[in-house]
Amino acid sequence: MKNVLVTGGAGFIGSHTVDLLLGKGYKVRVLDNLEYPTHLHGNKTALSSQAEFLRGDIRNIDDLTRALSGIDWVLHLAATGGFTPDIGRYFEVNSVGTANLLELIQQRKYRVERLVVASSVGIYGEGLYQCETCGPVDGVRRSLGQLTARQWEMRCVRCGREVRPVPTPETKTPSPEKAYSMSKFDQERLVLGFGRDFDLHTCALRYFLTYGPGQSLTNPYTGVISLFSSRLLNDLPPILYEDGEQSRDFIHVSDVAEANLLALESDQARDRVFNVGSGRATKIKDVVEMLAELTGKSGVVPEIPGEFRPGESRHIYADITAFSEIGFKTTRTLKEGLSDYVAWLAGCGTVDEYLSDAMTELKRTSVVRNSAGQQGEQQEEGLSVIVPAYNEAGNLETFVRYTVEAVSRFLGNFEVIIVNDGSHDGTGFIADRLVAEDNRVRVVHHPFNVGYGGAQKSGFRHAGKEWAVVVPADHQFDVADLEKFYEARKSADIICSRRIERQDPMIRILISRFYNWLMRLFYHVPLRDLNWVKMFRTSIFEEIEIETHGFAVDAEIVVMAMSLGYGFEEIPVPHYRRTWGDPTGVSLRNLLKTALELSRIRGIIKKSAKRKNAMAKTDHPS
Repeated sequence: MKNVLVTGGAGFIGSHTVDLLLGKGYKVRVLDNLEYPTHLHGNKTALSSQAEFLRGDIRNIDDLTRALSGIDWVLHLAATGGFTPDIGRYFEVNSVGTANLLELIQQRKYRVERLVVASSVGIYGEGLYQCETCGPVDGVRRSLGQLTARQWEMRCVRCGREVRPVPTPETKTPSPEKAYSMSKFDQERLVLGFGRDFDLHTCALRYFLTYGPGQSLTNPYTGVISLFSSRLLNDLPPILYEDGEQSRDFIHVSDVAEANLLALESDQARDRVFNVGSGRATKIKDVVEMLAELTGKSGVVPEIPGEFRPGESRHIYADITAFSEIGFKTTRTLKEGLSDYVAWLAGCGTVDEYLSDAMTELKRTSVVRNSAGQQGEQQEEGLSVIVPAYNEAGNLETFVRYTVEAVSRFLGNFEVIIVNDGSHDGTGFIADRLVAEDNRVRVVHHPFNVGYGGAQKSGFRHAGKEWAVVVPADHQFDVADLEKFYEARKSADIICSRRIERQDPMIRILISRFYNWLMRLFYHVPLRDLNWVKMFRTSIFEEIEIETHGFAVDAEIVVMAMSLGYGFEEIPVPHYRRTWGDPTGVSLRNLLKTALELSRIRGIIKKSAKRKNAMAKTDHPS
C-alpha cells in the first residue's frame, strides 16, 4: 500500500482526508505547522493518532525534506487562506511553499509518483452568467462604484440588462481578484506544469465552500458557516454582506475528502483540474435561516448593514460534470450536512465569537467596505498612492519607504501601489521585496513598457481606496504634501497641485507654460499647472476610460472630467530637483507624440458622449 504525505493534514479538510486514507489502508504522514488562529492553542486534536505527525512548515526546506522521505503520493493542502489583509503572506506560504515542494521532488529524486494540490473556487473571480439577449457573460466584475452604490446584481456588459447565474465549468477563464485566489492559481499552475515537465501524475482540485464537523471555530477570516454559527450560539445576529441574496455552492467535508482520494487514485485524473462542489446554488440568507432553525435560534434576526468585500463574486456554483464522469459524487444535501455540523457543535461546549474583534481590522484595512447610505459611523476615506516605475532601481526603495512613513503620519487607511512598467534594471525585484515587507504596499507588473499613461491607467484600475493619487518616484514632489490634498478633498472631486519655486531647467519650464496656455485656449482647462500631481476621487474612473498612453494622459483625464461636471481645487506645492533618471518629456519624439495625443482628445470626448447616450437609452428604453 502507498505511503501518502498530506501537507496541512491536521486542518479541517486534511484531518477528514487522513481518516479516509487510513480507513482505506494507506500509511499516512502529516506535515502541519498548526497555524494560529485555526489551531488556537497549537494542538492537533482532530488528527488520528494512527497518522505519523511532523510539526513543520512548507517554507522550511528541512521540514519538507523530512516529510518527503519514503513518500509515494502527496496531497498538498497546506496553505494560508481566508480574507485577511496580509497580502504578502499568501504568496509567501502558498506560492513559495509549493515551489519549495516541487524543487525538492525534482532535485532530491524522491520517488513521488502522484501529487494532488488544493486550489479554490476563488480563482474564477466572478461566476458564469447568461444574458437572455446576448448569451454567455464571462470575464466581468462589479466595479467599486457599483458596489458602493448598492447595485449588487451582475449586468450584461453589452446590453446592460440583469443576467442570471449558470454553473461554472473548469473551462471558464480564471480571473482571480484576491491575493489568496491568485496564490491558489499559482499553486495549481505550478503543480500541473511540473507534472507535465517531469512525467508526474498531478491534479488540481478547485474546492467550493466546504463546511462540516471540525471546521475551525476560532479563525474569524474563513468558514462562513462557522462564523454564522458562532454568532447565533452567542445570541448575536449573523452579519450578511451586500443584501444576503448572493449565492454560493456548499459542499460537505466528507465529500471533499472523497474527492481528494479519487484524484489520487484515478488514472483519469492525471493532468486535469476539477471543480469540487455540490453543483447547487444556495443563497447566503437561506443558509443563515437553516442554521438558525437547527440551532434553535430562529428568533435571532441577521444584520445586513450594506457592507461588502471588493472582488467577491455575486453568484457562483460548480459545474461538476467533468469530475462526475470519472466517479465523483456528493452524498449529502445541504440540510443534512448542516444537521451533522450542528450536532457536532453541540459537543463542543462553549463556542466563543471572534468575528467582532476581527471586523475592526477588516474595516481598517478596507477588506470590508461601507456602501452608500449605510447607517452609523463611517470609515475613514482611504488613499491609494500610485507610483509608476520604469527602471527606478536606484530610487524606488527609498522613495516607497519614505512614502509609507509620510502618509502614515496623517492617514491610517492607505496603500502604495507600485506599477512596474516593464522595467529591466531590477525594479521589479525591489518592488516584490517591499511588498513582502509591508502589507500596505502592492505591486502591479507589466511584462513590457506601456508608457506613463498606461501605467497610470493600470494604477487606477487596481486602486482600492476612495481616493487615488499618482506621484513620480524621483522626489520632485514631497509626498508629505499629500496631507494638504487630503484635507481639501471635501471641496472638489480632483485636487490638483501647482508647482512653486520650480527646480526644472528653463527649457522645461517654458514648454510647460506653452503647453498649459494651449490647454486653456483649446479646452478651457482652468488649471495653471496641468501636468503635475493630482488626487482623484476613484469613482471618476467608472465614467472615464483612459485611452492615452503618453504624457497627455493628464490632459485627457482633466478634459473628460470637466465634460462630466467634476469639480477641481488647485493647491500650491514646492517643487524639487530630480534625484534619479533623465527627463524624457522634452525630447522631440515625445513632444510630437504628445501633440498627436492632444489632437485626439476631442474625438475621445465625442466617443465617450456617444457611449454614455447609448447606455442611457438602454437604461430607459422607449
